[in-house]
Amino acid sequence: MFCAECGSPLEPGIKFCPNCGAKIPEAENEPETIKSEPEQAVTDPAPVQENEQPAVCQPAPDYSSPAPEGENSKSSISFTDAIALFFRRYTDFRGRSGLTEFWYAVIMEVIVTSGLSYLSSRFQFGVLALTSVLWGLATIIPGIAVSVRRLHDTGRKGTYLLIGLIPLVGWIILIIAFAGQSAPDNEYGPAVNNNSGENQ
Repeated sequence: MFCAECGSPLEPGIKFCPNCGAKIPEAENEPETIKSEPEQAVTDPAPVQENEQPAVCQPAPDYSSPAPEGENSKSSISFTDAIALFFRRYTDFRGRSGLTEFWYAVIMEVIVTSGLSYLSSRFQFGVLALTSVLWGLATIIPGIAVSVRRLHDTGRKGTYLLIGLIPLVGWIILIIAFAGQSAPDNEYGPAVNNNSGENQ
């Protein structure tokens, strides 16, 4: 123990520093006690059950190659996965697409097209107008492809899409068809989990 004022060594129990006369606080007068470290709790590892299987990490989805026929996605497909499938299956007019995959693609197209149209009309920039046109051209083919795959999923042929050419009524019929339930196994591939896109 040392004096806080002059740094001289102090003996336990004194109230004033013998060198400078500074008062020694009460806490420093008490003899030092060695505090024992708390004992660390020793825990036994949890018993392993005989039938317990080790956890297996699932690999990240691979969007680099075309999806095989009938592949749609996992049971709770996310928005980003649906958009990735939309562009990955750019010219895939075979197979099936679940309800969620199709409508997420539609939502994405509506949001981007509306945003670009609004910006190009609001700011009158030729670049924005050109971007809007290029976006429309770039998404025509994948939009038709995902629509055909959605019709396949409901058990209809891709040519059913031509009903949309009928003014007003055609689009209503098509929207009802797109919102239909997934059909059982058919010529376009195995059945998908209803509304989710997962193959049964």
